[in-house]
Amino acid sequence: MSYRCKRAEKTLKASDATHKENGLKESEALFQKFFEMAPDALVVTNSDGRIMRVNTQAEMMFGYSWDELRDRVMAMFSRQPLTEFTLKALALP
Repeated sequence: MSYRCKRAEKTLKASDATHKENGLKESEALFQKFFEMAPDALVVTNSDGRIMRVNTQAEMMFGYSWDELRDRVMAMFSRQPLTEFTLKALALP
């Protein structure tokens, strides 16, 4: 393969990567917009039930800011009885 072909191939790969990265950024921005504009409270938790993300409606519903909700166990805000799993999660640092 000639030098020009190799260089052209490298440029195309770089261009494709940039295009994908820009698409990902646009997708993330759109998700953030919809997440914040949702009329309902939205809460994202990890597998341990710890809060990873909330929208403004959730902050208003719970009466806590994002900084106060971050890494708390979602079950703390539930009216359901706490399970053994939840009690273990609450004991985590």
